Amino acid sequence: SDSAVTAGSTVASLLVVLAGQLRCVSDDPTQPGRLLQPGDAAGVELLLGVDTTWKESFVAHQGCVVLQVVSRSGFLAALMEFPHQGANFLPLVESYFGWGSTMDKPVPDLSGVTMFIGCHRGFLEDLQRGVEDALYFPGQNIVTEGQEGDRTTD
Repeated sequence: SDSAVTAGSTVASLLVVLAGQLRCVSDDPTQPGRLLQPGDAAGVELLLGVDTTWKESFVAHQGCVVLQVVSRSGFLAALMEFPHQGANFLPLVESYFGWGSTMDKPVPDLSGVTMFIGCHRGFLEDLQRGVEDALYFPGQNIVTEGQEGDRTTD
C-alpha cells in the first residue's frame, strides 16, 4: 500500500494533517484504527524522543491527504531558539506515559540515593513533595557553569 509511514519505521517526524483524512492502521488486532482529521497530529512520541519507532502505519483515507512533516531536528533547533516553549510539551510526555495526574506518576524513592541512605522516611516524603517536573530536550542546557545554585537554566 502507499503508506505515509510504515509501522516499525524510525523516521522521527511529526505528521500534521492539513487537509483530507489520515487513516492509522496497526498490525495489532487489539488496536482499532483511528482516523485523523485536519489539525490532528501523529508521531508526538517520536518528535519528543520518548519512543523510537512508529507503532502504526498511516495511509490516506478516501482520497488525497495533505500533511505537514515536522522533523525532529527542526523541532529541536526551534527549541534551542525558544527554550521556554519546551514546558508546553511536558503534558504530552506525561500523557504518553499515562500520567493523568500527579497521583499516577511514579514517586522517586530517594531512600535508595546514596546521600539519603539512613534518612527518616518522613523527611524523605517531605522532600519528595517539593520536587518539580521538568522536561529537557537533547542539547538543551539544564544548569550553566557559574549560575546560582538554586536555579535551573531558563
